[in-house]
Amino acid sequence: MSVVIKKIVISILVFSCSSISAQNLMRGDVKVSSNPDGAMVRITGEVTVAGVTPARFEQLLIGDYRLDIRKYGYESYSSRILVDPSEPMNIDIHLVPKTRFKAAVRSILIPGWGQRYFEKGKRGTLYTALAVASVAGYFLADNEFDDKFDLYEARLARYDSLATLGTLGELRTLKPQLDEAQQDAYDAENVRRVAIGSVIAVWSINVLDVLFFSVPNRATFSVKGLSVNPGSINGSPAITLSRNF
Repeated sequence: MSVVIKKIVISILVFSCSSISAQNLMRGDVKVSSNPDGAMVRITGEVTVAGVTPARFEQLLIGDYRLDIRKYGYESYSSRILVDPSEPMNIDIHLVPKTRFKAAVRSILIPGWGQRYFEKGKRGTLYTALAVASVAGYFLADNEFDDKFDLYEARLARYDSLATLGTLGELRTLKPQLDEAQQDAYDAENVRRVAIGSVIAVWSINVLDVLFFSVPNRATFSVKGLSVNPGSINGSPAITLSRNF
């Protein structure tokens, strides 16, 4: 009986050791680094893992995954990766800094786009709304001017015809109406010019803002004099804190 028990115990120990060895052999090894360090990395697929570069993921990842890397002040990076747990994977990504030129081009095309590119969402939304309002105001002013100018031209044509075939009394009656239509057209033209100036002003200020006032300070940010800068020390993720005195 004791011999049988010993065999059972030995079998259990052998099975346990085999399972542990198999588990150790099936551990994943995916390393993700970036230049500069301190970027948020996310691997999404059958399971999701995340970290800060340089990051090492030892979870068992098998198959097709989506890799996303983000760092404030730099272009986001995304790609698909095929993970084989039997082979270590080293991923090294060079992040491209966001530039004023790219932001300015975006803001020239669509006001507020450059601010959102620099992750200034609220400011970007404000400029987009101002641009839409100014363009809508221009079209309304332009339509009003067209109506006023058409009325003026109609009264001018009637006045000219009366000057040839009409009487002096008819001309005297029509002259105040012609002057009123001319003044209305002139006022509508001034409003239209103001509307055009508003559109130009919104576009110009929007571009100047993204060039000089919306530029991100890369990954460093501060709260009440305390500066926080994510990065790495000796290859390990770290956050540097500093305070101005």
